[in-house]
Amino acid sequence: MTKDVTLIIFGFIVTFTPFLGVPDSWKNVLLLFVGLGIVIIAFLWRREIITGVITSPTKKNSKNTDAYVENGIDAVSQPPSSKNEIEKITKKV
Repeated sequence: MTKDVTLIIFGFIVTFTPFLGVPDSWKNVLLLFVGLGIVIIAFLWRREIITGVITSPTKKNSKNTDAYVENGIDAVSQPPSSKNEIEKITKKV
């Protein structure tokens, strides 16, 4: 069972326990354990969000669409090494 389904089931237990006719001693113990379960699941879920295990749908499928491009010479390109390459570049201009 996933954490979200478990939290929903615990929520139903907490909501309907007062109306089911459960004896008070059982009800106190049941609500104590359900409450502890909710706290533990919430901490685990928070840890997953902080560590990045859970990501938002927009971050999961998004591409890098930065609009900023630095002007200037491309860092990967090499300067022309021969006289022929220099002549080719100057003829294009």
